[in-house]
Amino acid sequence: MRASTKRILSIGISGILFIAALVVYANLIRPATVLVGQKRSELYSKESAFENQKLAVQKVKELISKLQGVAELQRTVSLVMPSRPDITQVLNQLQAITNTYQTNLKSFTIRTLPFEGNSKALVKRIGTLELDVTVTGSYDSVKNFLRAMETNVRVFNVKRFRVSPAGGSQGGVQDFFTAQVTFQAYYQE
Repeated sequence: MRASTKRILSIGISGILFIAALVVYANLIRPATVLVGQKRSELYSKESAFENQKLAVQKVKELISKLQGVAELQRTVSLVMPSRPDITQVLNQLQAITNTYQTNLKSFTIRTLPFEGNSKALVKRIGTLELDVTVTGSYDSVKNFLRAMETNVRVFNVKRFRVSPAGGSQGGVQDFFTAQVTFQAYYQE
């Protein structure tokens, strides 16, 4: 075999191998590469969706914890200024304070005052209960009763009060007094 024939045969075999490599690349490698690219993009999108969901769940948990704090704040505000007159609660607090500070509740009157006008539609109107209370006791017990009513959980404002001796002095020392007090308690509409 001559050298030129060997060269042509070697070039032909090289061409056939090159064409075979192109066919293998076109039919086997390229579709596999496209499939790998699709799988990678699918994996990336799922990872991205997972991270977004994880972030959303974390934000929802934070929001829930904040809302629980708001709910607790709402309960506290409802104790301070309830959403209805709740006269029973007022009487219970009044009785508890008179018992605690050893004063005697002689009389009480409760009036519901009309709502004050409010030009803002989003703000709830404030209602007022006016309590006229007469208590008797020693000077310290009456003083502590007034202080407790002003610092009670529910908002009570002392509108006016009058303290006078109740009579019955012992040994010339007067330590028994009558206090006539007008309180205002508030509630939301």
